[in-house]
Amino acid sequence: MPLPNVLLAALLAAAPLMAAAQPDEEAPLHAYFGTDDFRLCRDDAQTARDTDACLIAYRAELERGLGGVLGVARARAGTYRDPDEPDLARRLTAALDSAQAAWARYREAEAEFVYLSFWGGSGAGQFATFRSVALIEERIDALAEHFQLEFADLGDL
Repeated sequence: MPLPNVLLAALLAAAPLMAAAQPDEEAPLHAYFGTDDFRLCRDDAQTARDTDACLIAYRAELERGLGGVLGVARARAGTYRDPDEPDLARRLTAALDSAQAAWARYREAEAEFVYLSFWGGSGAGQFATFRSVALIEERIDALAEHFQLEFADLGDL
């Protein structure tokens, strides 16, 4: 097995250890968005194409979830008040939007870096998608921690 395939197999085998099987009060917030789907990438994929499709679908689900979490975070940011800084809510919301745009550029650059690092290997795209997935999960959890979001705050996202 070529080295990139060995690394991919190791990453996919470790996936269940990185994500909670079922979201609960102790689970990271990103677990709300389809952790079972991601586990299926390892359990049910029969070919590299199946794995690619599964990872891409999970990434899309996480991106949808990130959009919802950002909506909740923006709403919370809009409630911040301080008598010494009457424009705090607007400035905080603008800073969140700016930070999110910078983060999205970083995510794309990081995925491209990973892809090019495995150039010519059959798993290059999977490695890049896996990295993108990990970054989205981290971003959801970072926003959740900063704005003290819980599963109940997400409603029907």
